[in-house]
Amino acid sequence: MRVSPAEQPVSGAQPPSKPQASWGLRLLKWGLLAYGVAVLCLCGLCVLPLMPRFGFDQREVQFTVSPDGKYIAFVGGPRSAQVYLLNLETRTVQRVSPEGTEAIMPSFSPDGKQLLYSARPARDKSSAPYTLYLYSLDRQSTRPLLALPQHSVWGIFLPDGKHLLVSKAEFQQDFTWGPLFALTGAGTWRDRGYLVVHVDGTIRHTVSLPHIHYSRSPTARQQWLLSEKAYRIEDILRGVSSPRTRSLPVPAIDYHPSGKYIYIHAPPRSYEYDLWLYDEPTKRKERLTFIKGYIGDAQFHPDGRRAFFLKGDWSQRDPRYTLMEVDFRTKQTREIADPSLFDNPLRWRAP
Repeated sequence: MRVSPAEQPVSGAQPPSKPQASWGLRLLKWGLLAYGVAVLCLCGLCVLPLMPRFGFDQREVQFTVSPDGKYIAFVGGPRSAQVYLLNLETRTVQRVSPEGTEAIMPSFSPDGKQLLYSARPARDKSSAPYTLYLYSLDRQSTRPLLALPQHSVWGIFLPDGKHLLVSKAEFQQDFTWGPLFALTGAGTWRDRGYLVVHVDGTIRHTVSLPHIHYSRSPTARQQWLLSEKAYRIEDILRGVSSPRTRSLPVPAIDYHPSGKYIYIHAPPRSYEYDLWLYDEPTKRKERLTFIKGYIGDAQFHPDGRRAFFLKGDWSQRDPRYTLMEVDFRTKQTREIADPSLFDNPLRWRAP
């Protein structure tokens, strides 16, 4: 079969190319891409306020029980964190910390007549250091005591009631980077020693106490020191570390002088927390609650026969806590205050 010259392939000819997209299609593609990026950024800005807040600077619920069991000092408030006093007999609430501050870490003196807490201006709380304040329950007055070192957040009374142990630990925040922003993580604490301070604000010396770590409540640390199971108090006052040190037998969050510990336990890979009691003399562990939910903190009542704890509700953006009480003998729990106590303490009404 003969092929006509018009149908014969030309030597060196290129295969036909694909039709080029018009400028209109190109502009449409780039416009859609820019629109998608804008939508993602807008979604990120909208979702960020709805995400859980991480890090130490968030408003955490903290509480501590007075040595006579008549008061509970706690942290709450509708805007910035403030320190309040709940009278368990009259069921009334009063604010302790000054207006316009962010206050945390309340701690009672051994006689229960004074309350120590840390506070800083709420308007520049991201960079301002904390100041220790001392509140007198008898005179109902507050006075500044000591400007804390940068990153230090707490102080507690020593058993003599005349000296304080003040943390110099440094908190370093961890960051988790997302596609549009960075979230602060848990972070780590670095031990920088502890100041021994007189109640008049005079710094005596620095000691190293490696077994005392940060926790939400200072009560466990204070009771641990009062028991002198971890350190000799006279050594701390003299400015030397005690040779007699040991760790907690269980991951306790509070200690009672009778040798009992309370701690929070959950099965592996589970968030169903419950409160447990450990009796050191008998080595006995006993389950106290059957809530199977989040427990934020727990502390002994001074009588050692019951404990207060925070039952958390994480169904909303910010966790809300209910103040509960459990009896060790009957295992019965009862509600002391609903979450409105921590949301807006001065407007709370007892049930």
